[in-house]
Amino acid sequence: MDADSDISPKERFENIKKGLQHLNFMSELPKLPGEVALGNPHCGLFIMPDNQSAGTLEDLLLECAEQAYPSLLQCTENFLNCVEPIITQFQKNERRDFEKPAGRKKVSVGCIANVLRPGKSVQVSIQDNRWVTSETMKLSNIALFEQFLQNLLSLNEPNK
Repeated sequence: MDADSDISPKERFENIKKGLQHLNFMSELPKLPGEVALGNPHCGLFIMPDNQSAGTLEDLLLECAEQAYPSLLQCTENFLNCVEPIITQFQKNERRDFEKPAGRKKVSVGCIANVLRPGKSVQVSIQDNRWVTSETMKLSNIALFEQFLQNLLSLNEPNK
């Protein structure tokens, strides 16, 4: 889950945890974001980008882009620096998503993805391009997310 609202990542975790408790589908819930509680099914909640900071999936993808596509990321930043001053010329509903806290990051990821896979979704670019490689997997936040997924999916012994 993204943590791109005014609510802290810890508060978001606690709110979701309360909601899960009402479902009664397992005996144990994780104590902290990023942890996995064993049960049937396993349960865990990872709050992007690192279980502590406010952010989104795009923060992780931009970290990957810094390593995999630094020149393309710089071009995207240059483009957005040109766009920002004129965004107010568009109708409010046209610029609403851009003006959200994570809007610029989402546009950056979208621009990179569209250069790499024109007309395709970001998800297709993540699948087909070098966003996630053995090198980007070494980035601390990416490694943290990978470890969470491995624990959640029982690919190794979960953190307790």
